[in-house]
Amino acid sequence: FTSIMDLDVVKEFISNPEKIQKTSKHSRFYTQSQIRDTLKALKDVVDYIKRNEDKLREIFKDIEIVENPDLWTDQHEKIVSYAIDSICLEKYSDQAKQRRCKSSYRKFLKRIKKFRNWFRGEIGKAITHVLPLDPNATLFLSDLRELKYIYDNANDDEAFRKAVIRVFDKHNIDVDEDERKRRLLSLAHMKLNEYKALFDIMLIHIWSGSREGYSSIKFKIERLKAEKRDIEPDYSIESDFVDTSLVGIKWNKAIIQESKITGFEIFEEKTKETWILNIPWIYWIIPEFESRIQEYYRYAKKNNIKSVIKTILNYHGINNIETIIQFERWYNRMINCVRYILNKPESLTPHKLRSSHIAILSELGLHLEYAILNLGFGVGWSDLATARAFYMRISKEYLQRMIEVVRENASRIKL
Repeated sequence: FTSIMDLDVVKEFISNPEKIQKTSKHSRFYTQSQIRDTLKALKDVVDYIKRNEDKLREIFKDIEIVENPDLWTDQHEKIVSYAIDSICLEKYSDQAKQRRCKSSYRKFLKRIKKFRNWFRGEIGKAITHVLPLDPNATLFLSDLRELKYIYDNANDDEAFRKAVIRVFDKHNIDVDEDERKRRLLSLAHMKLNEYKALFDIMLIHIWSGSREGYSSIKFKIERLKAEKRDIEPDYSIESDFVDTSLVGIKWNKAIIQESKITGFEIFEEKTKETWILNIPWIYWIIPEFESRIQEYYRYAKKNNIKSVIKTILNYHGINNIETIIQFERWYNRMINCVRYILNKPESLTPHKLRSSHIAILSELGLHLEYAILNLGFGVGWSDLATARAFYMRISKEYLQRMIEVVRENASRIKL
């Protein structure tokens, strides 16, 4: 064969990219992006086998080395697995990245029907190491306090830089010099107005506990395409089509009590459920955020903006983010900056702000049973085991307070 696209396994996959999990709440089919990732992974493996044919023949003496995936049999699983491991070792020096890479390649190839039963026992093992329940991979009240310090002291560009460096130095004491310089270089590109917008979007994200939503929108579009619906999908944040999770929060779904916004109705495409956020607990932590929400609402009405996210971005002069794809890129980049400032692990992503929601509620003393239900605190959890894992990611500061409470109570009722 001369191209990956000539392969029968690829032609079959492209013509019917049906997912392994038939019961998915999203589309039954892989997205175009997922198809591209799968084909790239397959090409990388084929290219590696071509380049290292002699070496592989020496290692796997009892197996014929075949470059063409159409001719691979179950015995070639060992060779492909070896190729994946070698590719990832060549790509990364960091062990965590190597494990993540190995897991991803295997999951990508398993999407192809012929290789669906390969790598059993290997992917789960990799994931266990790649995604540990790191208690630092979320934001706690103490982290919000640090980020708020930057926000409060960012009166101009110079003051903003000084505040960022002050917090950065406090949390990056043990970071080696090269990594420290790399992080500072990334932070140098962060602008004052971007940080202002980011902080308030993060507060809404943590308050609501919602998913980000762009994946659900993409899946919905792919499903409509697969069903050949006569509809033109719109990725614009302002679009009524974008109606789920964080990116889908609109002002017409605001909950208003005594002329003040106290929350929102939030639809989650993944669970097909509308969650009520009408307990303004984020205002209790940061009282001035309430007046900022009212100011954003007035700005939105004046400028005829429907989306809460777009309102905050435009209010702070960020006018080049129109679609959920553009927002996803911006949000990822900005959360990376937060990660550098607070010296958080790589696993801190925008999605981890959903775990911040439940972690901070636990710090405030809310029991898990109430946090996961549709009682007004925000988007809950259908999977109790997952919720419990995030709930237990409590901060050291809060844990110490709990120990002191237990000690004080125990001392009063000594037997």
